[in-house]
Amino acid sequence: MATTSGAFPFPKLVKDNYERWSIQMKTFLGGQDVWEAVEEEYVEPKNLAGASQAVKKVAKEA
Repeated sequence: MATTSGAFPFPKLVKDNYERWSIQMKTFLGGQDVWEAVEEEYVEPKNLAGASQAVKKVAKEA
């Protein structure tokens, strides 16, 4: 069985434990209010070379 590492309280993802691991990750990340970042699709901007600083900042935050 995979072991935990450091302060992260979950086993590493390995070939045999995906079902349990995925439930634990969804629960953990949902509790941290960051699960939406996993579900949302990120679309990388095509060309930021000529973009304004505001547009670059928004792209970086995304």
